[in-house]
Amino acid sequence: MTARFDRFPNSVSLKKGIAYRLIVYILICSSMITLVGTGYQLFLEYWRDINLIEDQMEQIQKSHLMGLINSLWMTDTQQAKVLLEGVVRLPDIQYLEIQSTERVWISAGTLKEHNIIEKRFPMNFSHQGEDFNLGSLYAVATLERVHQQLIDRVLVILMTQGIKTFLVSTFIFFIVQFILTRHLSTMAKYANQLNAKNLHSPIQLSRKSKDDELEEVIIAMNRMRENLKTSYTDLQVELHHRLNAEKALIEHKEHLEEEVEARTAALQKTNEQLQDEIHVRRQAEEQLKVSLQEKEILLQEIHHRVKNNMQVISSLSRLQFRHIKDERVEQSVHNLQQRIQTMSIIHEKLYRSDDIGSIDFSEFVEELVHELLISYCVTPEQISLSTEIEKIHLGVHYAIPCGLIINELVTNSLKYAFSDTILGKISIQMHQKPNHRIYLEVKDNGIGIPDDLDIKNSKSMGLRIVSILIQQIDGEYQIERTGGTIFKFQFEEKKHGQTQNISG
Repeated sequence: MTARFDRFPNSVSLKKGIAYRLIVYILICSSMITLVGTGYQLFLEYWRDINLIEDQMEQIQKSHLMGLINSLWMTDTQQAKVLLEGVVRLPDIQYLEIQSTERVWISAGTLKEHNIIEKRFPMNFSHQGEDFNLGSLYAVATLERVHQQLIDRVLVILMTQGIKTFLVSTFIFFIVQFILTRHLSTMAKYANQLNAKNLHSPIQLSRKSKDDELEEVIIAMNRMRENLKTSYTDLQVELHHRLNAEKALIEHKEHLEEEVEARTAALQKTNEQLQDEIHVRRQAEEQLKVSLQEKEILLQEIHHRVKNNMQVISSLSRLQFRHIKDERVEQSVHNLQQRIQTMSIIHEKLYRSDDIGSIDFSEFVEELVHELLISYCVTPEQISLSTEIEKIHLGVHYAIPCGLIINELVTNSLKYAFSDTILGKISIQMHQKPNHRIYLEVKDNGIGIPDDLDIKNSKSMGLRIVSILIQQIDGEYQIERTGGTIFKFQFEEKKHGQTQNISG
């Protein structure tokens, strides 16, 4: 089935059509071209007429000027008058006069002031080798004939060109209307009426099949119609599938609601069981907290009692050996009491610390060296002691060995490093390196220890204790003997489960 549309659609008026606008554009362009061409043609003809008048002026100078000069020389004014009247009858010559500097001798014709061309020719006569000025010939030519011819030519040209342009435009209008615009209207009407119900009807123009642009447009529109038809069919199929999918989804939703209700009931039951289990675990957690608090209190009490027991041991040893006059025994007892005091300070710190597992070692060292200076009756004027210790927390398994090591090294410096003439200086440095190893240095400017001294096999109890304690914490030590004595050692604080038995 083929759709034919041969009538011009009512929605497009004649004045809005392509053919109407085309003829308007043709008229405008033709008029502009006609005006420009006519103007140029008139310009050329105007100057041609002007040149003809100029040629006539030159002809007067060449042909008649000499006769007028001879008539004046012969004082034959009548003859000169006749000659002027003959010249003034020439085309476009309006007025002629012979004048001197004083007055007009002879004139012919009528003088007008507008649309004229003027020329003056000197009248000179030569007689016996002498030149005589007889005056001048004043010639005036009118442009009225030239202007009238221009007007006539403009009217003729515009009329003929207008008629020609109108006829050509009308002919083009009907050609465009017949060849193009009526078919465009047919295609527009077909496109407006195209819908899903009449996609089976192709468009066909009421003309013979031709291989031109309109035929390509018709072929493209029919292909578009076929594509739309195919797309519409595919869309119907997809719509059918979607309707089935929605139906299945609704059925699944109803089934899913039943499953959700069943799952919700199961979750509620599980939630109730979890609530009961949480309640039981909270009770157990509260019991653990209470037990932990009791253990912390017990551990603090243990530290307190250990500190008190050490104080008792120190006091008993002092009472036991106070009547002994042996200086070596008395010194040994004093050293023992100082070691007991060092451990007592650590347990005191643990007892008073919020964290019963570790102590602030910097505060401990400050208190320890203060006790040592008091114990050995050393004043700042005799020995100056400085500390540079980072805020490091050590557990009890490392705090006690490190405290005893500092105690033995500082005690050794106070007892043996300085003579009466030397102003003693002792410094203690402790910091943690980026690899988490702890570095400790005890330095004095005393006389130094002997080069052949081995602290592992030393006769000094204090140095042997230092060696044993360093081994217990897996430390490494180094001794420098330049400018006094520098004792350096470092270790890594391991977790409690990784440490050896270093309780001493």
